[in-house]
Amino acid sequence: MIERFIPQIPLVYLDYKPSKIKNKIILIPGFLSQKLAYYIGYLQGDGCLESSLKRFSFTDENIDQMKSISDMTYDLFNISGHIRTRFPKLSKKAVYTLEIGSVDVHRFIRTTFKMPVGVKINLSIPPQMYKHKDLLRWYLRGLFDADGTLPKDAMSVKQAFIDVTFKDKLFIEEIQKALLLFDIKTLRPYRRLAKSPHSNFISETWELRIRKKSDMLNFINEIGFFSQNKAKRTKLLLRRLKAPVAQPGY
Repeated sequence: MIERFIPQIPLVYLDYKPSKIKNKIILIPGFLSQKLAYYIGYLQGDGCLESSLKRFSFTDENIDQMKSISDMTYDLFNISGHIRTRFPKLSKKAVYTLEIGSVDVHRFIRTTFKMPVGVKINLSIPPQMYKHKDLLRWYLRGLFDADGTLPKDAMSVKQAFIDVTFKDKLFIEEIQKALLLFDIKTLRPYRRLAKSPHSNFISETWELRIRKKSDMLNFINEIGFFSQNKAKRTKLLLRRLKAPVAQPGY
């Protein structure tokens, strides 16, 4: 499980002081650890702070990943979430959503890390992540576990790659600069357009690509993927790159 690999060392103390905790069982962290940094990165990628200000949620096609995030939620905040299953019309796979109901934790996350509520626009890397390199590392791991991609079978694809995609170009450019702090170079952000199958609406996303072998190896060793599914894919990618290296925890 993911949480076994993530330290919880108090690297940066937080200024957040709740005026009142409605649920006395809830724990509000007084410090930013690697585990909380990962959690926030994953939430920005595959999560959402609901507009009701009462709940937040995560969504993934991998049930084990949602179970891991649920365990992490309990470990960080002393609360449990509920995982529900749905089957989108345009997909043959089930999608799993972890829902957590807590006014207190919702307020803590949006206030401390300046995360937008509802539709995810104007995302940015929380400034606290820059205060310690290990926090930024774990934050980026969470972000790439959520919205990063690499080949399902790196041995069979024409070109190896590691990508991450978001709708916000400024956020993509900030991620690009953050990766440079770990000596990971990317290609220029690439604009993708996709037409909705149900209307004339055209969506715009921005993709950040890592293509050079040395940069992919730097990414794997410095950041990497820690979800079970993507960690398995990483092993195949390393075989493709003919590089017998691995992250701690593999």
